Amino acid sequence: MMKSILERVYVRGHTNLLDILTSTSSDLLIMIIPAYREPLGLKLTLAELKKLRERLRRDNVEVISICVVRPSNDDDTLKIAKELCDITIVQRSKGKAAAVRDAILYLHSVLPSRFAKRVYVGLVDADFTYDLSPLPAMVNILRCHPRVGMVIGRRVYTHNEHIWEFGNRILRLAHSLIDGVHLSDPLSGLRLIRGEVLMRLDIKARHFELEVELNYAIKQLGYLIAEVPTKYRLRVGEKKLRIYHALHILRHMFVLPLIKSSYKTEKKPTHAKLKPAVVPVPVPTVAPPTDYEVRTPSVWRRIGNSVLKHVTMTWFCANLMLRSSIR
Repeated sequence: MMKSILERVYVRGHTNLLDILTSTSSDLLIMIIPAYREPLGLKLTLAELKKLRERLRRDNVEVISICVVRPSNDDDTLKIAKELCDITIVQRSKGKAAAVRDAILYLHSVLPSRFAKRVYVGLVDADFTYDLSPLPAMVNILRCHPRVGMVIGRRVYTHNEHIWEFGNRILRLAHSLIDGVHLSDPLSGLRLIRGEVLMRLDIKARHFELEVELNYAIKQLGYLIAEVPTKYRLRVGEKKLRIYHALHILRHMFVLPLIKSSYKTEKKPTHAKLKPAVVPVPVPTVAPPTDYEVRTPSVWRRIGNSVLKHVTMTWFCANLMLRSSIR
């Protein structure tokens, strides 16, 4: 499997992740960008990321971009990725989650586990919808708060998308009731995760269910999830997300509690307020943000969510058994 992934990797210049970690004291921010038929969006996203490199370098953070591209005969996405992206992986299977799995597999093949604590892995869509300017603040949160396992870019819409906003609210409520994950924007495509956390995950999702599985898995591992506001722009190119994908996401929410044994909790999850922690890193030039949040539901709401979740799961399993017996 490792050999198979290395055969599909194109490295621009002399980019070497291990050399960066061994030859410098800098932390490493790896931005994974899944792309399918997004030539213009990918070009704009990489250009925006390039502008942030110097700002992050002042905070002792080196940035590497990994584009996972599913090739297509009638567009130039793969060509642009090879020209502008530090590392390009050619995706064979379909789906956003499959692209992220390929990137994680590549990281396993080139990075020893002892360096994982100095690595932060970001995920962003290639459609140029997410403003990347909060990245330095998101890195700073993970540096200053070891109990936070992931930081999500909470979308602030700069245009009207009432249908999608309404759908997001329904899925947010379902995610809270079924999986016990309480976030303002659980489906955001911009997120930053600790390398040591992400490389432990065995992702089961196939497509757009990736985000809800990451939320659930990191919660099961005992980490907190913080949210930082970011502008959400009108996308460039054709929209890939369809309404029926919401049904796949909802179905995956029910499946997650059944596969939670894949995520072994090392510490007890806590809902206490975050306290700044002292970590041995250089003083960043970006001040710790004060506008991020960690949502903590009340005791009665957690009890209600637990009861409703068990009732829903019982109905779901009984429905499956009834259908199988009829067949």
